[in-house]
Parts: sequence; C-alpha cells; structure tokens
Amino acid sequence: MPRALPLSLAALALVAGCTGPGDDVSTAAADTAATAEAVPPVRVEPLADGVWMHTSYERIGGAAVPSHGLIVRTGDTVLLVDTGWNDDQTAEILDWADAHDLTVTEAVLTHAHSDKMGGVPVLKARGVRTFAHNLANEDAPARGLEPAETGLFLNPGDSSMVWSGVEVMYPGAGHTRGNLVLGIRGQGIVFGGCLIRPGDATDLGNTADADVPEWAASAERVGWRFEDAGTIVPSHGDPGGRDLIAHTVALAKKAAATR
Repeated sequence: MPRALPLSLAALALVAGCTGPGDDVSTAAADTAATAEAVPPVRVEPLADGVWMHTSYERIGGAAVPSHGLIVRTGDTVLLVDTGWNDDQTAEILDWADAHDLTVTEAVLTHAHSDKMGGVPVLKARGVRTFAHNLANEDAPARGLEPAETGLFLNPGDSSMVWSGVEVMYPGAGHTRGNLVLGIRGQGIVFGGCLIRPGDATDLGNTADADVPEWAASAERVGWRFEDAGTIVPSHGDPGGRDLIAHTVALAKKAAATR
C-alpha cells in the first residue's frame, strides 16, 4: 500500500511540518500565494488496505470547512469518491493518485453540492468516467455544477455493485434528494457523505436542499444495509463507529419535530 509520505514530484510541494499521517498535496504555487484567508492544503491519508481518504477545504463564514472523499482500489479499477471543492483541488487529488500508481479511472459523486461535484470538469478532461444518482444530475446545473456522465437510477433502499467490492446505495432523501452512500465490502467501511453527521455535530448542518422529514429514515436504512460496518466516514468530520448513524438519526428526528 502506498505510504503516506510527502511527494517528491516537482509538480507537488514538499510540505514541512506535517503533523498527521497523511500527505499535503498542495502545489508550491498555491503555498507561495497563501494568505491568512487561505485554506489548509489538500490531504490524502490511508484509511484501510486499498482505501485512502482525501480531504479538501473551503472557507465558509470565516472557518475552513473540511470535506472528505475516498480513493478506493478495487480490482483493476481505482475509484474516486467525490471531488474536491473545486477544479484545482481535484487536480491535486488526481496528481497524488497518479504519483502513487493509483491512476483514477472512474468516480462516483455522492450528491450535487460543490464539495462533492465541484471538480467534475477536471475529471472529464482527464478521461475519468463519472457517476451520480440521476436526481443529483438533475439538480447539478441549477447549482452551477456539471452533471456526471452516467446517472444511477436507484429507488430508496436500492443499491448497485457497479464496482467489485463497492456497494453504492441510495438510502433515500436526506441532505439532498439524490445523496448516495457507499459500502466498502471486506473493509467494514461506509462512506456516509453528507447524509451522516460527525460525532460532534449538534445539528444537521446545511439543510438548504434537504428533505428533513425523510432524513432519519434514510440514515436508518444505511445502518440496516451495512450492519457489519464498523467504520463510518462522514463528509465533514472525523471517521467514527456505528454510533454516527444513531447520532444522525437522533439529530434528524429532533430537527423534524421542531419544524
């Protein structure tokens, strides 16, 4: 498994002072242009054998908000789960993968917000096949996003094994009407995206495009489908255990009751 060490490619900056086990992969040009308002660099770190978590940031309301996605090696395919917030961050993630002999060939995008689909143009330009729920593809243009090439037509509770060992599930509406989650079979990992809230969350976060009344039921379906998963990865917080699903259900029920 590629080790989480700073890259030596000339196109990528070696970042001194890293405090975590992952790679900082921002370009030297971006580092030079850094200001007090700059966001932290893109990072990639190992999560399990054949699974890496990428993290990119966007400054929202004065805070640098992290968003996680995955890189998954499955058979002869390397799958990207979600882009960075923008084209540049997504290109950095792809460059890291190339440098570690993990050239991404396909990508699944878990819903139509910029933290998940903001880098679709870069994926298409580099020949990466893109997939999203058909509802996410319908919503993308109105949100200034480019749709994926292939729409996944799944009903609530349905799943698809497009890639060996990776189960793509549509749990139903929640954070958006077309949010997907993924289970990495054999690793006990579920990528919950923005449907699943981190352990320190006190509310549902961004509900601008949410279906709050359906959110709890959708989160419960994730738990039922992936009952053996022990590692749950939310988009905007630290990975945790199955308690993140129960925590999300509780937050969603509370939010629905107070609407």
